[in-house]
Amino acid sequence: NVSVGDVLNAVKIIESFEPRPGRNYTNEGVNYIIPDVYIFEADGSYRIMLNDEGVPRLRLSNYYRKLLANKNSLAPEDKQFLEKKLRSAVWLLKSLDQRNKTIYKVTENILKFQEDFFRKGIEFLRPLNLKDVAGELGMHESTVSRVTSNKYLQCPRGLFSFRFFFSSAIKGQTADVSSASVKDIIKRIITEENHDAPLSDQQIVEMLKNKNITIARRTVAKYRDELKISSHGRRKRWS
Repeated sequence: NVSVGDVLNAVKIIESFEPRPGRNYTNEGVNYIIPDVYIFEADGSYRIMLNDEGVPRLRLSNYYRKLLANKNSLAPEDKQFLEKKLRSAVWLLKSLDQRNKTIYKVTENILKFQEDFFRKGIEFLRPLNLKDVAGELGMHESTVSRVTSNKYLQCPRGLFSFRFFFSSAIKGQTADVSSASVKDIIKRIITEENHDAPLSDQQIVEMLKNKNITIARRTVAKYRDELKISSHGRRKRWS
């Protein structure tokens, strides 16, 4: 005995509630993501710059190096101790330098492989996996995995996790497309649909076919769930 209008009004009121009331009393601060790499456009081409802001500049102490160079200034055990620490410091500096070089090379490879994304947008993101990049750079796949874990890249299109650029392939009639770009297409299709008559997953399958993308209905449903988009029945707007 309740009208559709009353139900919709009740839904709006419920949606305005704070689902986690305790959040207003928390002392947790906002965690900002600082990019590890910047990609910017200059003179029609893209440039890469590692972000070393906030990273202390480490170097070997000249004082201790001079001590080691002076044979008569140290007891044998002190000299042995300093030599050990010096070797550790040299190893650390070389490791940090190698890490930066690896990040740069991986970024360079991503830029080369995904240039269409940087120029045209997510619809042009190509399928890519860690093994491909590792093979291209002559590195072990685990090395590329470590370098891309929890790393972020800032470019003219926004801030992206390195892992964003690695996505599985979906078969297309002319070429493979990335699952990330297919998800974006599905999202745009649903955003632009008639909300009085939402599209079913099968209708979306047919629309993707018109874009030369062959995909199963269950895959559309899976991607839609991952995008946190409801089924067409729940998307229908009631007047």
